[in-house]
Amino acid sequence: MNIVAAVSNYPILRSIISIAIFLGVTVSSSGQDSVLSRIQRMPADTAKVNRLLAYATKILAKDDSTALQLSEQGLRLSEQLHYMDGMALAYRRIGYIKINRDDYPASIAANKMALHYAIQQKQLTTTVAACNNIGHAFRQMDKVDSAIAYYLQGIQAVENAKLTNDQQVTKGDVTATYAMLHTNITSLYCNMQNFSKAMEYGQKAIRIAGSVHDTLQLTVALVCTGHVYEGEKQFSIGMNYAREALALSATLNNPLVSSKIFHLIAVCYTGLKLPDSAILASKKVMAYTKGMDAHGYLSSFIDIADAYHLKEAYKQEEAILLAGIKELNVVNHSAFFGRHLYEKLANTQYALGNYRHAYEYLGKANNYKDSLMSKENRDAIANLESQYKTAMKEKELAQKDLQLQQHRNYMYFAIAGLIVALLLVVILIIQRSSKRKLHERKLETIQQQKELHLLQALMQGEERERSRIAKDLHDGVAGMLAATKMHFSSIPDADDLVNTEGYQQGMKLLNEATTEIRKTSHNLMPEVLLQYGLDEALRRYCNRVNNSKSMQIVYDSWGDISRYPDGFELSVYRIVQELINNIVKHSRATVANVQVSAQQNLLSVSIEDNGIGFITDDAKDGMGLKSLKSRVLALNGKMDIQTSEESGVCAYLEFEITTEKTENTIV
Repeated sequence: MNIVAAVSNYPILRSIISIAIFLGVTVSSSGQDSVLSRIQRMPADTAKVNRLLAYATKILAKDDSTALQLSEQGLRLSEQLHYMDGMALAYRRIGYIKINRDDYPASIAANKMALHYAIQQKQLTTTVAACNNIGHAFRQMDKVDSAIAYYLQGIQAVENAKLTNDQQVTKGDVTATYAMLHTNITSLYCNMQNFSKAMEYGQKAIRIAGSVHDTLQLTVALVCTGHVYEGEKQFSIGMNYAREALALSATLNNPLVSSKIFHLIAVCYTGLKLPDSAILASKKVMAYTKGMDAHGYLSSFIDIADAYHLKEAYKQEEAILLAGIKELNVVNHSAFFGRHLYEKLANTQYALGNYRHAYEYLGKANNYKDSLMSKENRDAIANLESQYKTAMKEKELAQKDLQLQQHRNYMYFAIAGLIVALLLVVILIIQRSSKRKLHERKLETIQQQKELHLLQALMQGEERERSRIAKDLHDGVAGMLAATKMHFSSIPDADDLVNTEGYQQGMKLLNEATTEIRKTSHNLMPEVLLQYGLDEALRRYCNRVNNSKSMQIVYDSWGDISRYPDGFELSVYRIVQELINNIVKHSRATVANVQVSAQQNLLSVSIEDNGIGFITDDAKDGMGLKSLKSRVLALNGKMDIQTSEESGVCAYLEFEITTEKTENTIV
């Protein structure tokens, strides 16, 4: 992590946790002595313990010394009474005060005792708060693994608990701390630059805080998640989170929260290359935090310096950093800020060409580091020293090499320009070729669509004409033949005409003509197809062809062959009918198999025989195979026909029926 990123994220995110680390701390400013006197005169029982600890909580922010004394008194009394609820709460108060005094080992010890008794007494609120406080203390000691472990223990405690509707007050307090635990883990992962994990916990913290309408925790979670986006260099998104948090903070009237929001805004403005806006935001942070939040106050100096550095206003950057160094005495952890303030001063002096001062400031920054100073920083000091010693020699050599380098640069620029021009020409040629091919494909697609629409119109016209002819034959010619037969039948049997051979032959021919008319009408527009659907129509058609002794057709069907649109069923029926007619006329087969199956979104038809095949381009009778393939294509289907003298005919049809399926009803 570079210096700017370290200073931008770590101290602010760490101080975010202190905004609401302990819930329910308020101050009472009147009648404190008289109230305390009344509490001290109470009998030594659990009620007195509760009153002592409650009073300690009220004065904690104003007088933590008295609050610590009362918490310790409450602890001693609880131990005498074996009152474990009181012991848990007393240790929790003591641990919180120790955190505020930066006595992190003592805070951890006290909060661990609070956690021990809270788990025994099943006090979920104290359990979660103790886990949060222990994690915070470990975090301040830079023991990130231990901090995350206790944060996760608190999260697990909440997730294992089952809060009922009768526990709404407890549920609200616990959920607020639950959101805070997620926010804390978010900031830790953000500092570790594990942004995916940080984002996961940050978004969850926002959802949890929003679920209980906790404006404070929601605002903090938004700011923390915004820093995750800022760490990923997604400054616009980070700014959106900051603005949302700023809108919420209007109801809080909390300067500390406002300072954290404007810090995020300042960092995002710097990332968006808007240094003047960043400076204005940072000055608001400075105004909010002066005398209230030493960490945030010093961070504002660093943010302003970063903005000046972006503007290359190194003199102003130097001035603000020197002013920040003068404020180091107001913060307990001056080592962290001192190190980074001096490191930034070193960078500023280096940018100004003052290598000696840069080396001196870096040495001062190093004085703030402990014995665990990394090798990387030691190498940086050595590198600055080397740069300072060789700067003068390099300056002399640079003057001599400048003219030669300029000539080389001109040559490089010319070559680079030529390469860029060639690349542009190639790109233009490729784009033109691609556009031409795309246009050709579009024209081809349009032509194919026109042909399909024309074929569909032709098929619809043919079917309408077939229907008209079938109706004319059935209602006209067939009716006339029936009437003729009726008149002939009305001749009395006593008449000699009835017994003549000519009369009998005429009646026979009349019956045959009627039968043929009906058969022709049925073939033109099969009523069974309209009434019972494709499956039954094909089955009856195959059975009707079986009446011939020269050929047997075996029909099978599988699956749920539902009803389809009339036009689709009629077209498939015609195609199968034409293939069977070709087999009957040309293949000389004795046995043929017709199989129809419906599986998921496919309707398939298979037709095989044991004949000698037929010529695939024969179109003298019926539709012709080319026309059949066009009809299949118009139905969004496929057709494959294999024919030979040895194996006969094998035809396979396949149709997509996703959009063809209709209600399975009788028409």
